[in-house]
Amino acid sequence: MVVGSCFLHGGYIPSMVNAFLRIACLCALLWGAPAWADGWVTQRAFYEDPSNRMTLHEVQQQTLTPYDGVLARGFSASAFWIRLSVSALPEQSDAIFGRHMLVRILPHYLDEIALYDPAMGHDKPRFAGDRHPNDANGYISLNHNFVIERSAKPRDIWFRLKTNSSNSISIKVLPIEDALELDQRQEVGTGLIIAALVLFWLWALVYWSRSREPIAVTLLISQGLSVLYATTLWGYWRLWLGDVMAPGTIDTFSVVFIVSSGNAFLWFHVRFLSEYQPSRWGIVFLRLVLLAYPLELLFLMVGEVRWSLQLNIMMASLATPAMLAVAWTAKVWKSLSIGQARPVFSKPALLMFYFMLNLLLFFLALPTLPRRTDFGIASGPFFGFFSGLAVLVTLQLRARSIQKANSDMQLSLQLAEQNIKHEREQREAQNQFMGMLAHELKTPLGVVLMTISTDNPSSPMKNRAKRAIKDMNEVLERCVLVDKLEEGSFSNIKEHFDFQQELEHVMLSFESEQLELSSSGESFSVFADRQLVGVVLKNLIDNALKYSPQDRKIQLSMRRLPWQHAECVCFEVNNFPGEAGWPDPQRLFTKYYRSPGSHHSTGSGLGLHLSRQIARYLGGDLTYVPVAQHVRFQFCLPV
Repeated sequence: MVVGSCFLHGGYIPSMVNAFLRIACLCALLWGAPAWADGWVTQRAFYEDPSNRMTLHEVQQQTLTPYDGVLARGFSASAFWIRLSVSALPEQSDAIFGRHMLVRILPHYLDEIALYDPAMGHDKPRFAGDRHPNDANGYISLNHNFVIERSAKPRDIWFRLKTNSSNSISIKVLPIEDALELDQRQEVGTGLIIAALVLFWLWALVYWSRSREPIAVTLLISQGLSVLYATTLWGYWRLWLGDVMAPGTIDTFSVVFIVSSGNAFLWFHVRFLSEYQPSRWGIVFLRLVLLAYPLELLFLMVGEVRWSLQLNIMMASLATPAMLAVAWTAKVWKSLSIGQARPVFSKPALLMFYFMLNLLLFFLALPTLPRRTDFGIASGPFFGFFSGLAVLVTLQLRARSIQKANSDMQLSLQLAEQNIKHEREQREAQNQFMGMLAHELKTPLGVVLMTISTDNPSSPMKNRAKRAIKDMNEVLERCVLVDKLEEGSFSNIKEHFDFQQELEHVMLSFESEQLELSSSGESFSVFADRQLVGVVLKNLIDNALKYSPQDRKIQLSMRRLPWQHAECVCFEVNNFPGEAGWPDPQRLFTKYYRSPGSHHSTGSGLGLHLSRQIARYLGGDLTYVPVAQHVRFQFCLPV
């Protein structure tokens, strides 16, 4: 599997990781850095109302608990009252927003915040939160906001927080100009993270479309839910869809995405860890944890949102350490087979990977932990960013490993197929060789056997026996020469000699009156291996004598011709076709080839094959160039 070949180039993954980490650092700086000190608030205090029925007047009579920065009380069914003591805020007539200040509230997922400002004569509360629409006449941003009037005197502002999510809240009082700039930095930071999550999802889509692996499906769903989770949690749905969807509907979707993204994350890692052959009971435990997801959805359907979110947190608290424990039991490295893709991680690397995921989740994603910064109370999508980046790199390395294993397997299969083909060809060659020997030696051996079985063989019978022995010897000699040729063990002993003299010497060995040599009387001196040249000449003449009519002459000739930017001596053999007929030009020089009508005479089917190979070994060539009435062979040898 490859997935996007451009991703697999060496050096791409480290540079990609470096770029995304820089984006994450920039986002954290843009959003998390305390750009403005909250100097207008002199004191913060809270009071927990377990009854959820107390009025502002009743709370004002109670003793409140002071706190600094972010109030973090975890999940609770109680309402929390918060008092902010604000210093004097005199009007500034020369400023654009000189008469007002902004109360900026984070995080984005709080259900309901009520603002009470009794010092300014406002007896009725004003509301913000996920369960309330944006104030069309107010200040609209990704956060929950209240625009308040400036006052020349210090005063107390009261808030009542009631939410099914974690009771973590950050409240700041800022000049509107400062809030605008701070919101711009927040939008850039969160926008970059969401853009990165969208890119991760698109990469997962490409990976799935190319690999069609089950793990790619879980990755695609997990990354898609991470995008939806981030956009709802950070307030983008309220900003984009607030005019077409009810606040309660958006809030419900937000909770669905929160619980679904965590379970999809666990589902992916169950599949991923299964590839490392961990303990069966560890995988069973993680799958049992996944069974909490239907229960979370059931709680959500019956209106118990807090129970659903709390169960989701319990699942995350159990699952992430369990993944580390399951990774500890992995043993895939002990049973790797030939051609199997090597795991991306060694065991120490796998343990470090899940240890870092645990640390990351501990510091970023668990809302039960105390939060002391605006960044900390809404940093869940950052876990999706870092885990998505880690998974992207991991699966790229995994794809590379699988690709290498597939290439190795394909190469092994090709080598095995070549070996099988070679062995098959060897067996076929052996079968052909044995068949040729059995056929060609059967008749000569019968002649010899008949001769030695006769008490007083006649002279013609003895001559036939001698000829039979000579035929068998020629067959065996050709077999030996072919074997040497294929093994490359020919000895090429070059010397200067006269080609015509060697030809006449070969002709004398046949003692045949059919042979006629036409020569211009010109001397043809060549520099080659005399013995090998003799083998070719002998095979060509012997072939002509065997397969031409006995009453027809065989014409032998020599001439000098230009050949491959040089000169060569060209020896031609011309004979009329006999009972064997015309040879097949396509198969003529293949090993063991004999025409269908040639089996009446002894032959190995190796002569022409051997002769052409020797001719080419000597730097020349042997070709078949028939004419109208003659079978013609040309043997060209460089002068």
